[in-house]
Parts: sequence; structure tokens; C-alpha cells
Amino acid sequence: MMPRFEPGGAFSLTTRLHVFRGAAFGVGLTAMVASSSVFSPGQAVADSGFVPTVSNLYLEPGYTGHPADPPLKGSPEGTYVYAFSKQPLTDPSWAAGGLPEWLTVDPPSYACVAYPDVPGIFTCPVARGEHGQPPVYAHKDAVNGATVYEGVAFAPAGSDIGVAVKAAQVAATTSGPARPSAAVVQIKTPEQLAKSTVRLSTPNVLVNSSTAQTVQVHAEDAGVLALSFRSTPEERKWDSTEVDIHITSVDGGPAGTCSPSAYSIAAVEDAVTCDLPEGDHTVSYTLTTGAKVAAWKVGVDAEYRIAWSAYNPKSASTFAVTSPYPVRERYDLYARRSNGQLYRYLGTGNGTAPYQASTLYDFGWDQYSALTALSPLTVHETGDVVARVPAAPCGTSAARVAPTAPGHVPGSVQGGTSTPRSSAPAT
Repeated sequence: MMPRFEPGGAFSLTTRLHVFRGAAFGVGLTAMVASSSVFSPGQAVADSGFVPTVSNLYLEPGYTGHPADPPLKGSPEGTYVYAFSKQPLTDPSWAAGGLPEWLTVDPPSYACVAYPDVPGIFTCPVARGEHGQPPVYAHKDAVNGATVYEGVAFAPAGSDIGVAVKAAQVAATTSGPARPSAAVVQIKTPEQLAKSTVRLSTPNVLVNSSTAQTVQVHAEDAGVLALSFRSTPEERKWDSTEVDIHITSVDGGPAGTCSPSAYSIAAVEDAVTCDLPEGDHTVSYTLTTGAKVAAWKVGVDAEYRIAWSAYNPKSASTFAVTSPYPVRERYDLYARRSNGQLYRYLGTGNGTAPYQASTLYDFGWDQYSALTALSPLTVHETGDVVARVPAAPCGTSAARVAPTAPGHVPGSVQGGTSTPRSSAPAT
């Protein structure tokens, strides 16, 4: 999943958005107009802690947008009203109301329904803060730049939904940075996305020092630059707490648009994010290493997120940490108890406390008369265990892969040849 974003928006990096290619479920955008400005005195009002957000949605043709629930507080009861128009939401006559040919909304999803006799209006129930949102699907033949305008209003339980409908139809007249109630859904084709580029420069870093790395972005469209870090296939997976490398500063891009994480680069999905406008940008970030960080080989992934698409510009690179401390492999210990339960002890790599507390891993291992490891069992789940069945014919045993598949169906071993019956976990 990618973070939800609106380039330059106040809520650009605070929620998540799920998008499924060709799926018939997903959602547009959510917003609310303040009840005090929509509903007349004497009507029910929304929970005072109810604060939704809204952001623009950019889609590749063939994609369905589905925003995650906005960061609500309180437990409102009532109805969301969604309004879709081919023109900005400022005309109370609703002359341009309704959906363009390239967009489909499927209101039955999430208990939403089309509002009778008014094109482009959909209502969704809200109960205890949980609410439905109609899927927004961009047809595969949608052209670059095609735009639909969406507004949302909230009708508290017991109030007149018709009032909220009218509010949603002119949401652009009440929308503001603190409580946006209008947004756009716009098409970005792969050809358009390919016009933007990302390029990384990642020199090696020394232990107990600071090193600057850079990423250059040519942005044909506004978007969000996101940087993430990972262990490379040459080494084991790292834990979020064992890599003492932090981003201590970020320079470049418009002032105030870049947000580095305060945590280790191993502890977060996006270590740096920058809201960037159109144009050319060079973003420099400083990596600061601890005094005893191990000699990791680190992978860097940069993505410039313009739209919900597989074609957002990306770049990948690697660098090494020059350190006298090696990356230590960590090994597991498996122990069988008399009741047949198999327990796993995760290795720590620390000689004074080599294992974590035990956890139940599997059961039914009392059927075997002997166990042995064929290869080292590691914390990143590699290695094999062979178990002998006493009732089996001479020279036959049963094998299980203990660290990779709890409940793995045993295979048979005859004459030194393994012929597993199944590689799927037992059900």
C-alpha cells in the first residue's frame, strides 16, 4: 500500500489509500462541511469531534481509487452525501451535475445508494464513525487530464438529507485548508507519468559519521517524493531496532515540503517524503550512522508518487556501511516438549542473551522418534528439519520444514531422495 497524498495538501501524508487495478470496488474522496454552516438551528448536529479530511485523487486508466477512512474523532451517526460533477462545485443549479463517460461509480458497495432524481449524487450511511464510500473507477479509455469534481457533506442523524445534498453540490464554495470539502479525480496516463524522472546518488557511508546522498527529480506534475531503505538480498533481513542509521537533515525542494522520519531508516516505510511542485528539484538528505552500526549493504528506493499507478517514476540504488562490525547471522533453536508441541526460540546475536523467550510454533511433533537439522535454522526463516517416523518402513522417514511453514505437510525420504507430498501448509 502507498500513502495517500495530495501534492501540497495539508493532509497529504496522514492517511492511506488502497487502489486496485480493474477492481470494481474502491472509493473516491471524503470530506465534510461543518454542520454549523450547513444545517439550520434546531436540527441535529454532528459529533463535535468528527473531523474528516479530503484530498485530490489521481488515477491511471483502469484503476479504482479507495481512500482509507479519514482520521475521524468521535462517533458520528448519519449520512454522507457525495456529489460528482463535470464542472467545479460552485453552481447550485447543478447544470453540470453527474458523471462523465469515463468514470463509473458503483454505489451498492459499502451500502451506498444513488440519490433519487438527482444525477451524480450518492448517499452512504455513517454509524459509530464507520462509513461507506462509493467506488470510483476510471475506464481504460480515459484520456490524460480528464477531471471530475467531487464534494461531500454530512447529514447528522435526524437532519434533512436534502440540505446536505445542496451543500455537497456547492462544496467548493465552503472548502478550505482546515476542512476541505471538495476535491478532484483526475486521470494521469502512463505516458504522462513517464515524463517525470527520478535519479539517486548514494555514496557509501562510514560508521559513526554523516554522509549526504541526493535524489534528483524532474517533475512534469506535482507529486510526493518518497524514500525508503531496506536490507539487500546478500544479507539477512534486518530488525527495525538494530540499524543505527538516521536521517538527520533534508535540504532542497520548496521550503517546508520535506519531512524526514525521526526513527531509524529500518523502522519506517517512508524515511523521507517531500511534496514537490512541477519543475526540477535536487533533494539532499544526510545519513548519520551510530558508533557500532554493522557493515550493512543497504538498498534505497525512491518513488515519485503522482498518481495511483504502477508507472510512477522510480529509482533504486545501494550503498555500503564501512564498519569493522560484521552483520551477524542469528540462529534459531527449536525444542520439542513431551506433549508434541514445538517451540521456537529466536536468536538475538548477543552472546550474553542468545535467545528470546520461547513461542509456540507447531504441534503434533510427538509422532516422531528423532529430529535433526539438515541446515542452519535462521531468524529469517531458512533451514530444514528432518523428523523420523518410527512406524515407517526401514530407511523411510518424514520431513518437515520447521522454520518456513508451521504445520507443513511431511514428505517422505527414501534412499536419500526427498519426495514431498505437498508444499502447502496443513489446514
